[in-house]
Amino acid sequence: MKIKRKFLKTSLFEKNMKIDNVQDIYEDRTDKSKTHKLLLYLGILGVLLLISVLVGCMVGPDYERPQFFDNHQIESVLDLQPTSGTQPLSVLDFNDDTLNELLSLGLQNSPSIRQAFTKVRQARASVRISESDLMPSIDLNAKYNYLNAGQNMNLFANEDYYQSALDMSWEIDIFGSNARRLEASKANLRGVIENLKNVHVSLTANIATAYIGLRTTEWLIQNAEENLRLQNDIYQTVTEQFKADLADEIALNQAKYLLETTKMTLPKFQQQKIEFQNMLALLVGQLPTTLNDILKGQKNNLVQRNFDYDLTRLYNLPADIIRNRPDVRVAEEQLIAGNAMIGAAIGDMFPKISLTALLGFGSTNASNLFERDSFETGIVPQISLPLLHFGALKNNVELKKAIKDEYLTAYETALLTAAKEIHSAINNLQNEFKRNQSAKSAYQKMKQVARLNWQKYKQGLIPYADVLDSEQRKLSAQTNMVNSNAALYQGIAGYYKAIGGWVE
Repeated sequence: MKIKRKFLKTSLFEKNMKIDNVQDIYEDRTDKSKTHKLLLYLGILGVLLLISVLVGCMVGPDYERPQFFDNHQIESVLDLQPTSGTQPLSVLDFNDDTLNELLSLGLQNSPSIRQAFTKVRQARASVRISESDLMPSIDLNAKYNYLNAGQNMNLFANEDYYQSALDMSWEIDIFGSNARRLEASKANLRGVIENLKNVHVSLTANIATAYIGLRTTEWLIQNAEENLRLQNDIYQTVTEQFKADLADEIALNQAKYLLETTKMTLPKFQQQKIEFQNMLALLVGQLPTTLNDILKGQKNNLVQRNFDYDLTRLYNLPADIIRNRPDVRVAEEQLIAGNAMIGAAIGDMFPKISLTALLGFGSTNASNLFERDSFETGIVPQISLPLLHFGALKNNVELKKAIKDEYLTAYETALLTAAKEIHSAINNLQNEFKRNQSAKSAYQKMKQVARLNWQKYKQGLIPYADVLDSEQRKLSAQTNMVNSNAALYQGIAGYYKAIGGWVE
């Protein structure tokens, strides 16, 4: 009876309204309802956008560079004398074509350089991902849903429909949690770029150091071979004197001892040469022995040149030199990222507002899925407030603060290390230059003594033991001079690395 009365009322309503088709009224009301809902959705979206603009902020501390040492302290401790327009020493000042070729080859082929480049690519992709977290995400979905409910289920549980729609989800970053993560990602990107610079500087210095070691070993081999020829002549002379009863057996054995001692050094030097060649091949990304043709192309030995650098230029550095070293910049960017992650952790403790929307078509028949009557929309604004996490969010903030403090200590250590290495590099060059002057003078004096003693021995004025002693001292002085020359050039490479390859 209830159903009948409802039908009669509906019929009376149709009659009074003088409308032949109730479906026209329903469709009209449905169209208006859809329009009103769409306007409502747009209004909600506008309000959320307005809130994000007006209320949006980034919680957490903003980064401020810690001032461990001021410029006056740095200049005073390192005796720096900043001079505009003056460039510091560089390994590229060696004017060695082979070295320059090796440096170019290394920067192109070194695995360490390529590895650093891949880290830059990774960091750039991470920044783009963090940027996308601030924007809505939209997915295109198409599905068919079929459900045949059991007998004990309500009839309306049966489902059989098609749907194709755009799904949008957006977490509005009102308190800046995602923005802080983006800040950290950008800091990490800057850090890996600085690391690439650091790898570049280290590779350049290491190639130069290995190259100098190779040229030093070649000079030692050359000197040993020259000494062998001289000592062999001495041995032949002593042998003839021994046969003529002008020299005793002791002198003959001493001459032979000196000759064999010098011969003994050659295999050691040859092995060192191979090791330096292999090291260079590794640094420039080549197999062993593949650089032999390049290394033979240099006519003049770098280490045999006179060291004519103006050492006063070592001090022509800005006070910010230690802060601008690539490895120090890496440490600072890690500190910046750690500081930003504190803000991200704090932001996770505040409410989160998200918006989910749907725009598409749905129908029980695939044939009319994309018709006008199949059009559907939906919007779900949502707010969530962390309520009970048993201290996890608070402790996460404390964790990020502790990590930031660790990065702060690492940054301070990097500054101290940079100051120490620059100070050591400058003083090493200054002291090695003095040592080199003495080594050159000592070699020239012993060379003259050895020549005079040999002449006196041939005249029968002194025993052969004096000749042996002077020859051994000359060889030792010559080796000291060669190693000191090499140390000067390697010191320049170390200085270049200590200042981070800086040029004004």
